[in-house]
Amino acid sequence: TASTLPVVTISPIPATPLPADTVLLSLMNTAEHFDDLGNVFIVGEIRNASPYNVTDAQVVVTFYNARGEIIQKERTRPLLTLLKSNERSPLILSVPQPPNLWEWSLQATAPPTQKDVPSHLVVKESRTYEDHAGFYHVTGTVLNNGNTRVSLAQVVVTLDDLWGKPINAGFAYTDPYTIEIGEEGTFDCTFNYYPRVQTHTIQVE
Repeated sequence: TASTLPVVTISPIPATPLPADTVLLSLMNTAEHFDDLGNVFIVGEIRNASPYNVTDAQVVVTFYNARGEIIQKERTRPLLTLLKSNERSPLILSVPQPPNLWEWSLQATAPPTQKDVPSHLVVKESRTYEDHAGFYHVTGTVLNNGNTRVSLAQVVVTLDDLWGKPINAGFAYTDPYTIEIGEEGTFDCTFNYYPRVQTHTIQVE
């Protein structure tokens, strides 16, 4: 159930200078909701606006009270491990709602890397449906059109509303876990929170 508390996302501004080998990632869209168990759930997207590939990004979410005082900090990671230049990744964080919460900010940083991700995993098709238990599924097929077998391919799904704002994000592994050259694997990413969902984005890593 969404809350009507006056929570406002503020722009992420580094409190101290970042190390020379650290990339500050751009914050794109964010949203939050509060569940019936008293947890705050934050979903968003970050973008690597640098000309370098980055990996193992760290996301710091800072919670403030109405006087602007820091009351809690939490850390999480985006769902994609490696981000190419101009690539986006969703992120999710769920924690018990801090007392006297008024607003929060988000900052994401990552070191540059020489690593690259082969782009020979292709999503051939996908579909969505709601099951009888009330869960929302994004299913589909991934093709390995490269020249090496792939193990533990992770499919990352972002749900968006009509205006392109993220609603939820999650991931699933392909079945089978190892996709041979020229073969396909299927996936099923399931969500229990999906109000006003209109579109989805699929990324494979």
